[in-house]
Amino acid sequence: MRKQNELSPESAKIRECILQWIDRFSTHFNSPQDEEQIEIFLNALSKYSVYQIETACDRVMKECEFMPRIATISMRIPQERFPAHALPYKLNNRPILDEIRDVAVNISEMVVGRKYASLDSIDDCLLIAKVMSTATRLRYEQMGVDWSGWYDPKQADEWIEKQIKKSKHLTT
Repeated sequence: MRKQNELSPESAKIRECILQWIDRFSTHFNSPQDEEQIEIFLNALSKYSVYQIETACDRVMKECEFMPRIATISMRIPQERFPAHALPYKLNNRPILDEIRDVAVNISEMVVGRKYASLDSIDDCLLIAKVMSTATRLRYEQMGVDWSGWYDPKQADEWIEKQIKKSKHLTT
């Protein structure tokens, strides 16, 4: 069992990343930081992933003229915790989207009244979203995953329906 002040390997990587960036900033902006300031940076940025910190700090280095404040870095934090190429997009050596698409093909007529193959990726993007959203939920159920606490499917379906109505209104 880990002692209270011992960091997990991931937390240690994040801490090291933050400390390295503080050191770079201090050198680059000629603005040495004392222990209290370093601790403020560590506390504020430790909730982000190494990827998010690296990305934001790299942007700060390129865009800012003075030692950044926490808010300056936070504004540049990407939403994604990991780079797209590092995410596990495969299931059984097959892209997850293909797994979901198989379900979507089978349920498309039931969900939107049209065959999946007849849906145009531009004109019918909201219908595709509705089919794929339903297919994703069904795929989770097939895998035995309880997704019910993640979001309200009725709200998602209502939002998609509103978007479909808006887009029909705009095109008529």
